[in-house]
Amino acid sequence: LLNVLSQVLHIAISVAAALAYLHPTIIHRDLKPANVLINDPQSDRPVVKLTDFGLARLRVTVMPTEHPDAGTPAYMAPECFDVQGNVVTHKADIFSLGVLLWEMLTGKRPWQGLVNPLAVALMVAYSGARLSLSDLGEDRCPPKLIRLIEACWERDPARRPAAAEVAKHLALVQQQIQLQPPHQLSSMSDQ
Repeated sequence: LLNVLSQVLHIAISVAAALAYLHPTIIHRDLKPANVLINDPQSDRPVVKLTDFGLARLRVTVMPTEHPDAGTPAYMAPECFDVQGNVVTHKADIFSLGVLLWEMLTGKRPWQGLVNPLAVALMVAYSGARLSLSDLGEDRCPPKLIRLIEACWERDPARRPAAAEVAKHLALVQQQIQLQPPHQLSSMSDQ
């Protein structure tokens, strides 16, 4: 279990670092498992690369993109569903990273059972629904990591952490789990 968590954190750190590299100028806009390539996945430290920049947009200094139709619904931030003209910034990628992290930790597909993209859009954007974190019990996932996922899923994009900040928090969690026995994961909440 500890090995799996460590590998998930390594992959998530790599994705967050790639986003931090991109975000000064590029918004990916379609972050999902199919766009994360993993070389040597059985290794403790696989090489991780982001792909498929077909929906990516160059960031203009203060003028983010305004295309609510891009992306894969299960991974999209609430603002991506807004047809009223809300701008989509690099913080939409952070929301998607939170969904990706949730999927790696639970082993489940997000919004499984909802085949209609409109249903996902209504739940996420208009009802404020988020994926259940109850499957991430403290025995499997440190509370600090659960709080990070919640921060990535903030309704207000401005309140979501930057990619570099996510990578830093993930690295700290990874360091802590390497120092603590598996049965003490839940004690990492305030460290």
